[in-house]
This record gives sequence, structure tokens and C-alpha cells, in this order.
Amino acid sequence: MIKIASIILFHCFGALAAVLAPEMPGKPFNSTGFEVVWKVETNALPTKLWVYRVLPSHFSPGAISNLMALGPFTAQDRTNILSPTLNHPTALYFVKPVEGRQLGIYPHLGYIEYRDRQADNPLDAQGVPNEAEAVKLATNYLRRLDIDFAQLATKPNSSELSVSTSTNMVSFQGTNGTRVRQTTLTSASFARKLDGIDFRGSSGFFVEFGHHGRIHVLRLEWRNLQREKEYPIASSTAFSEWLKTGKCGWLIPSRDLQRIDWNWAQKVTVIGMTPLYLGESRDIMQDRVYPFAELQTAVDVAPGTPAPPNIKVRICSPIIEDTPASKPK
Repeated sequence: MIKIASIILFHCFGALAAVLAPEMPGKPFNSTGFEVVWKVETNALPTKLWVYRVLPSHFSPGAISNLMALGPFTAQDRTNILSPTLNHPTALYFVKPVEGRQLGIYPHLGYIEYRDRQADNPLDAQGVPNEAEAVKLATNYLRRLDIDFAQLATKPNSSELSVSTSTNMVSFQGTNGTRVRQTTLTSASFARKLDGIDFRGSSGFFVEFGHHGRIHVLRLEWRNLQREKEYPIASSTAFSEWLKTGKCGWLIPSRDLQRIDWNWAQKVTVIGMTPLYLGESRDIMQDRVYPFAELQTAVDVAPGTPAPPNIKVRICSPIIEDTPASKPK
């Protein structure tokens, strides 16, 4: 199961798999006793979406050279890969054990990871970038890796990149006995988009900076994707059927509502829909990338049940009909 930091997305990624693959991780439900009311404004939604075939990635010589310079690594630093998933004839793995640095390049997974253990210096962190500086540095590294900025997610109705930032802070007792709080790491992450549709799951770029602005962790999850078939978005009738037949996964809105019984549901009103692409975990050999829908719903439950009368629930659902609309020319 794909794990996402956001709680509301934790159970999202089984819905589409239930239609196009036999397994459906997440929080499925199967109840036919509720009415489905469709109130989605479809004018701004696409009418068709592509399914993409995953091909081996080809990282440019310039990108690999810039990654090697982080060590710096040479051919003498290359070593064997112990993980069966990561091991592949095209994979490269370098280690500098004394400096605590390692670099893995895995074209078969579209994945790159670099780590520098010494960049995390919690007791004497100096020169750690603030969030704005981290975003600027991260953007520069995206260019060094030859990433197409047109495939980076942007803020709604804007061309500005959508970036998530975070800081890690520690608190300890200083030499004079006072408590000291300082930032040890600052990260920036960028999600990928395709045809204007954002990814959820593992697809994008993450970098974390530490002591003196050095990279602590860098991860690029960027599969090489080729259009395969275009499918029409499903009708509201199809969505209603999928909601009632176990093809969807619901997203737990809070810990207090984890024990909701869907047999209590009397009506599910779909008030919004967000098309998304599913990025599998980086250690999974994904052969296709499929679109799915995150439905914003209001669930009315039967009176007298131990749940609020109207619950806002996000549900992940299939989004495309079975018959392809077209193939790439």
C-alpha cells in the first residue's frame, strides 16, 4: 500500500487498482443500501484521460555528472547492490563509507537517491537554509537533473510551482544551562503532473538540506512515461455503481470516524471530483500509470447511529470507462 504523509490521502490508492488490477489496498467498502446524488460541476473537468506505459528511464549524462559531483564519486566508489528490487543491470550504486555518502541511480525504476549522513548535525547545525532558500536551492538542483518544469505541479489557476516545505528542529541544553532550539534540516518537495493532472503517490522530487547547506537526502522519482491509450471519463451512473460495489476506497477523515459502518449510510452526495494520476511506490515495478478520481462527498447516515449526521468524506474511485477512445498517433 502506498503511504502518504497526508492523513486524508492515506487510503486513496486502491480504488483504481480494484478495477484494473485484482488487489485493492486501502479502506474499501461495499454497501448497496445508500442513494448516490451527483452534484459535480463537470465544465472544468477533462472529458478524456490517458493511460501511460512505463518505460526504463534515461537520465542524461549531464544529470549523472552533476550527481557524481555531490560525493564526489568515482568509478572506484561503485559497489554491489544488495536489495533485489534495486538490483538491475542498468543500476549504479556508489558509496563513500568514511564520508557517509551514497548515491543510487536506478533507471529501471525511474529513481535516484543520494544521502549524506554528515549533513545532519543536530548538536551543532550551522548554515541550514531557511524555507525560501531551500526552495531556491531545490529549483537549481531540478535544473541540474534536467527535469522538465512543465511536468511539475503548480498552484491552482497559477503558473507558480506548488512546493511543500518543512523544517526539523531540535531542542537541547546549551553550555550555559539554557534551552537551545535550532533548525537542523529544511526540505522542499515538488510533485509531478501529467497533462495538467497532478500525481498522488510516489512521483516527484524531494531534497533536504542540512549543515552548511549540504544535501542530506535527495530523491527523484521520475518514471519515463509514454502515452498508450486515451479513455473517456466515466458517467455518473458508472461512478454510482463503483461506489456501491467495492471499487472505491474511502479516506478516513479523523480518528474519531475510523469505525464508521457504511451500512449506516443513507445517502452519498458527490459534490466535487479531482482527477489524479497514481504513482506507485518507488520500489515497485510499475508497468502502467492510471488516472483515478478523488471524490469529495457528503455522507448522510441513519438517525440514532453513533456517527455525525452529515460526514465529509473523500473517496478514491476509478475514473475511466473500459473502452479506449484513442491511441497515440
